[in-house]
Amino acid sequence: MVINCMVLQDKYDLLHFYRDNLIANSGSVGDFVNLPTLPTILGKNLAERLMKWKAYAKQGMKLLDTS
Repeated sequence: MVINCMVLQDKYDLLHFYRDNLIANSGSVGDFVNLPTLPTILGKNLAERLMKWKAYAKQGMKLLDTS
């Protein structure tokens, strides 16, 4: 019986994985970013820094370089 239900369990696991990712990646509509204050430690070019800043922001931490 367990072997016959493996396909169903795989589908169930995949559905939960995609659902959890959708919930985790759903963020606010938009945000203002002051480009000169993006920390240079996040990357070499602007696009890389923005992507990393966005990832940190989704985790609840918006980095700011005031130096």
